[in-house]
Amino acid sequence: MRRNVSAAIFAAFFVAAAAAPMSARADLVGVPQTAAQEAVAKAVARAAAAQEAAVQAAARAAAAEEAAVQAEARVEASRATAQSAAPAAPAAATAPVAAAAAPVPVVLAAPAVPTASMDRHVAAILDAASAKALVQRASADAKKAFAGRKFASPKQAEAELRVLLSKYWDSEMQGRSVLGRFWTWLPLGQRTSFAKLLEEFIVIAYGGTIDEVPATMYVDVQDVAPLPRPDGPPAYVVSTYAGTDNQDRTDVLWTIEKAQDGRLVVSDVRVDGVSPFKAMREEFSSVVRRTGGVDGLLLAMRSKVTTLSAQER
Repeated sequence: MRRNVSAAIFAAFFVAAAAAPMSARADLVGVPQTAAQEAVAKAVARAAAAQEAAVQAAARAAAAEEAAVQAEARVEASRATAQSAAPAAPAAATAPVAAAAAPVPVVLAAPAVPTASMDRHVAAILDAASAKALVQRASADAKKAFAGRKFASPKQAEAELRVLLSKYWDSEMQGRSVLGRFWTWLPLGQRTSFAKLLEEFIVIAYGGTIDEVPATMYVDVQDVAPLPRPDGPPAYVVSTYAGTDNQDRTDVLWTIEKAQDGRLVVSDVRVDGVSPFKAMREEFSSVVRRTGGVDGLLLAMRSKVTTLSAQER
């Protein structure tokens, strides 16, 4: 019972059924590592560390350059102010009438008001209320898609899962999360390809685990709180209980943040304290090191998708 409820709500959002760290269908490990591959893996790790240090150094250099540009802009602005102020005095002395005509309704401090209100509106897009509402919509859609239904084939469940993912997650954000520092190894064009492959991998690996979900499944929101992230983007954690008729209740934490396109999305789900993304990140990192690069991970993922798709025919 609990397995199916967890599968419906959380496997539906890239989480393994029954809160397992990784679904067996998604296992990419199993290729024995030779001595040569081990040496390559160590070299890969060293290269990753060096590239990460280079990225951080570049970020610091960019920040310093930006600070210099802003300082120069302030100097130029002060010069322009000084130059414009000099001829203003004689004009006032020569033409006192003009000075009297100065109080014209050109003092448009009005734009500052809509700008400030607009900033507040943008900041309010991701708040406790919107995060809670997103979880309620997502869980309701998951229940509508899976509860009380028996699928004739995994393909039907996978089709429902694709719809949910299109509404409530961001593949590129998730790709960056599960690859970690290896994300910077991918060229810009290949990042989009990986994001699409990851979504297909999630659908094929986890969609087939959803079957015979009780119609009485529910998700109750208990609390919403901001996620402390001193150096990261703002996010909220929504605490919920999930189960069926108050039985087999499971603690579930949903992390909600904003994608680059402005949508609010589910970026993580922890079931009884277990995050599938953490397990997936460790799994993917292991494959990258074992195979000597991100290309090896892509090959393993494509192979798994092909194999599971063939088994479902």
